[in-house]
Amino acid sequence: MKKVVFEKQEAEPLAEFLQKLELKNKISRLRNKLMKKLTAIAEEMEEERVELCKEHAEKDEDGEPIIEDERYKAKDLEALTEQIQELQQEEVAVEVGEYSSKLEPLFEYLDSEEFNMPLSGMDANRYDRLLDIWEDAQTKQEEEK
Repeated sequence: MKKVVFEKQEAEPLAEFLQKLELKNKISRLRNKLMKKLTAIAEEMEEERVELCKEHAEKDEDGEPIIEDERYKAKDLEALTEQIQELQQEEVAVEVGEYSSKLEPLFEYLDSEEFNMPLSGMDANRYDRLLDIWEDAQTKQEEEK
């Protein structure tokens, strides 16, 4: 079964990039399906990050996390930072098995001459990363055969 694998911290930027693309009909719908999955991963990561901040926060006399300037006051900032980085770098896999035949046209379109939207800067980097993720999924599937 084909999976696209990436780090959790990549989900939101990739979803934002996909949102900017001018796509039509079926390809646009496929983009939206992938964006929903990426957005859900980004939201989950943010919830996990907040939980880590709460766990590492200094507590008041009632055992509640102390908040200063709308942020949790960390008792060990280095440990918190390390755990947040680990969280962000966790790999996630989006199963495309049931959507494989549906998502392939999206990636094939993005990798074709038909897709001629000018890209630069971060958008160009995100486009490149998205295609790298897809190529990795294809390579992994071929190796498993």
